[in-house]
Amino acid sequence: MGLEASDEALDRAVRLAVLEDDLSRLGDGLGSMVGTRGVTLSGGQVQRAAAARMFVRAPDLLVFDDASSALDVHTEHTFWERMFASGAPTCLAVSHRLEAYRRADQILLIDDGRIVARGDLRSLLRDSPIFREVWRETLHAHAHDPASAAA
Repeated sequence: MGLEASDEALDRAVRLAVLEDDLSRLGDGLGSMVGTRGVTLSGGQVQRAAAARMFVRAPDLLVFDDASSALDVHTEHTFWERMFASGAPTCLAVSHRLEAYRRADQILLIDDGRIVARGDLRSLLRDSPIFREVWRETLHAHAHDPASAAA
């Protein structure tokens, strides 16, 4: 995207985005052509490539909108684990995924455009009937996800 970045910054971004195995399978690594005239990426690869573009810029705020929705459970866990272990800056994540709930310092539950509950996972599970229902639905969906069963 026109950004000059050091090899170290690129390597760090690729690792944080859990793309190193994917790149090793592409003929030209980071130089591989992707898209309509190149390699077709999966939904998860597209999400992680977008995350890598964000990581290489080293912003003060990371904003994710369902960044891990197309990832298998193992890759999703590794993605969030690496990001938080890296000392990443403030992160705002819109998500309905278990891993995001587990890692969040603060969860804002929004219903009909209004914040109806706020807290960490433990306090919301204890104090918010609405969040407990969201949690149960998420667990149910997770249990019926074929990618989850394989992990």
